[in-house]
Parts: sequence; C-alpha cells; structure tokens
Amino acid sequence: MRLTPMFLKIGLLALSISLFCQIQACQKADDTPKIEIENIWSRPVQIENEDGRVMKSNGVVYLKIVNDGEAPDRLMSMTSIVCDVVELHETKMNDDRMMMQKVDGGLDIPAGETVEFKPGGYHVMLIRLKRSLVPGDRFALQLVFERTGTIKVDSEVGQP
Repeated sequence: MRLTPMFLKIGLLALSISLFCQIQACQKADDTPKIEIENIWSRPVQIENEDGRVMKSNGVVYLKIVNDGEAPDRLMSMTSIVCDVVELHETKMNDDRMMMQKVDGGLDIPAGETVEFKPGGYHVMLIRLKRSLVPGDRFALQLVFERTGTIKVDSEVGQP
C-alpha cells in the first residue's frame, strides 16, 4: 500500500495537534495553587466572669497561608464551631490611631507567596464565642478558598 502525500500531511497534522494538546494539558496541571496553613494559634479568652455569668466576648486566630503553587488563590470565608461568626480583619494605622476593620471580598493569596496573619495586621476574628479558650485547648477552623476549596485545621490556644 502506498501512502499519498495528502495522507502524510493529514497524519503529521494530527500528530502535531495531539502533541500540542498534551503539552497544554501538562502546563495547565501545574497552574494550580498549593495552599498550606502553618503556625496556627489563638489567644486565650475567658468568657465567664467570677459570678459564672457569660459575657459576650471575641477571640482571635493568627496563622500563615503558604501558596507554593504556580497560581493565585483567594481566601473567601471561614467557619468554626467555637463561635457564631468568623471574619477576616485587618489592623491599620488611621490618623495616628490603630483601627481594626473587616476585610470584605476575600483576601488574595499570590502564587509562590506567604500571607501572614499576625498581631497588628491580618487576623481571624472569632465573634461571640460559645466557650472559653484556655491555654492548651484546640478547636477546628475551616478556611474556604476560591480554587482550593475547604481546608480544615486545628488552632491551639496559647502563644506561638
């Protein structure tokens, strides 16, 4: 059987398209975020006074979000069973005063970078705690990312 030049051209074109698609698929597979959560800790909070009455109180969580991937991600929301509401906050200087404000719309986590939540900067606010947070205690926190999805972590109460 003899192959005509037209069949050879079609075969080479099909092979080229196949190789191109495989190369594109390999590149896209690496174009994902790789999110890890490190150094998670919370400050102790006593929500009852000496009389045993529950006072309304808030807590705070600090951590590092590491994105070792080649694509950015975005922290969209957080939840925990230890409180009614979890919010992302940022402390900023405003007219020589430190002001804490809620961050709306999520927080970008650039590719290849680490975003640190620390005193005086970004932090997780635990609003209306349901129980005290005592040193050595641990509690679950879920972080929801736009691309990565939900990551469940445990925060330890105490100092880092």
